[in-house]
Amino acid sequence: MKKTAIYLILFACGCIAQPYYYDTGDVSDTSNPQCTLYKIMRTNLSSGNTEVFLSQKGELIATDPLQKWVAVQGSQDNLIINIYDTSNIAFSNHVKQILYSERHNTLYVISTTSFDAAFGVTISGVNPHTKGEKFSVPLSFGMDEESEAFFSVDENTIYLPVSDTSADSLYTGISKILCFSTQSNSLVEVIPLKNLGDKGAAEYHVYSGRAGKCVVESFRNKPLWGSDYRIWNLDSLTHSGSIFVGGYSKPVLLRNGEYLLVSEEYRDTVKDEYAPAMSSGLYALYDAKNLKLIKKFNLPANLDILSFEKYPNMLYGISLSGSDISVTRVDVDALLAGKPFLR
Repeated sequence: MKKTAIYLILFACGCIAQPYYYDTGDVSDTSNPQCTLYKIMRTNLSSGNTEVFLSQKGELIATDPLQKWVAVQGSQDNLIINIYDTSNIAFSNHVKQILYSERHNTLYVISTTSFDAAFGVTISGVNPHTKGEKFSVPLSFGMDEESEAFFSVDENTIYLPVSDTSADSLYTGISKILCFSTQSNSLVEVIPLKNLGDKGAAEYHVYSGRAGKCVVESFRNKPLWGSDYRIWNLDSLTHSGSIFVGGYSKPVLLRNGEYLLVSEEYRDTVKDEYAPAMSSGLYALYDAKNLKLIKKFNLPANLDILSFEKYPNMLYGISLSGSDISVTRVDVDALLAGKPFLR
């Protein structure tokens, strides 16, 4: 069973808000042979302190970006749990992602009927107060669990990166973005990613989606090997132009789309042919409007970089070693000003 780490921010009335890193922790219950239960851990990214958030609940699956809900795989059903009071909603399908809209007072659950996310994604709407299902719309697409759905600025559209269920999707990666209306609760448009990226690329992917904006990657393996990045505003169907980054890399949008951060990555294929890409420690910061390079800088290698909408001036780098978590903090204002930026 794959262990999943989740990143989110908690807010509570009368308390100082802090960003948190959520992860599946140690085994807490093995009495049910069908489902091992784990502790759900959380780390305060400002202090570095780690604590048990939930005990004997299952395995962490997802959180919603508004920091209100987490989804876990329970002993029988998937549970969508309120972060503040730990009340929960049982869900029979296999939950993959969750989005909460305050405007529509609806929890949008993206799920599949099996563990395999490659086929049969469904979007359901749940009333978070009555816990009743408002609608459920099955779609004939699969999904890539590494990419996340996101809202338009007005929350009237959900943008969901998906792949075709045809055999060639194995070689084209995520191939489309579904535009799902939260007003009519229906699929209103399908955008082929090749129309948003570099034509003829080997793979297309979507990163860092938020408030209608995202980064579209076109990965090429010939004649040059690397990625073409374009920052798209899907609400207006406009983009910033493109940059090409050679080799492995990963993009992150900062400050609600003001800046593009690209990390250089590598894969240790000598030890493992299928090794995941890891950060080399070299980063490049670009102006998102014109994609001009602002500066390059270094951080410790093998960090997973996190940015949060409510903390636009901070970056957090997570490094895992077994159950130990270390946090690197970057002050973006200081970085831009050429001052010492590690906090």
